[in-house]
Amino acid sequence: MKGCVTFDLKGIFTSEKRRIDARSISSDYVFINPTIDVLFQTAKKMAGHKTGIYVLYLSGDYLAPGKGKKVVGVGGTELVSFQSAADYELSGRILLTEKAAGRYTLAHELGHVLFSRYEPGRAALTHDDPSGPYIHSTGKRSPAHNNDQNNLMYPVSPSAHPRITRKQCQTARQSKITRRQKGI
Repeated sequence: MKGCVTFDLKGIFTSEKRRIDARSISSDYVFINPTIDVLFQTAKKMAGHKTGIYVLYLSGDYLAPGKGKKVVGVGGTELVSFQSAADYELSGRILLTEKAAGRYTLAHELGHVLFSRYEPGRAALTHDDPSGPYIHSTGKRSPAHNNDQNNLMYPVSPSAHPRITRKQCQTARQSKITRRQKGI
């Protein structure tokens, strides 16, 4: 779906002094890793703690194996504040390796960030794909992914012309991050 969500690059911050090898970061614990957390917090501080999506690039091809092997990107959100189901603020976090280049990995991880929302029925944040889940041949379900191998949210991002559904686009447009940037 063309023109679903557009992005404005607000700044680029580099850290030549601090290179992190992706192989030193477990794909299971990316967002609770103290080293990675410090980098995200530093980027937010340099940007004036603005609501947005922060992307970090690590050297190396893959994150250290966890549940997933050969992981080249991870995306999620940080809960900045929570007053109620309608009044909360999120900040996006994406981590990519060098191997993420040449695919739609950044767009896929942006999907995870923009699908984050509060579900009152579950009393929790979710980043489930609104047109998922992905169901592996073993029967294992992944609510954050899509079963269509041509869909942007398929577990391995397509290398050419991914599709998104109307529900995915709607959810991304309703994201707290997207709405906050538009002043809504």
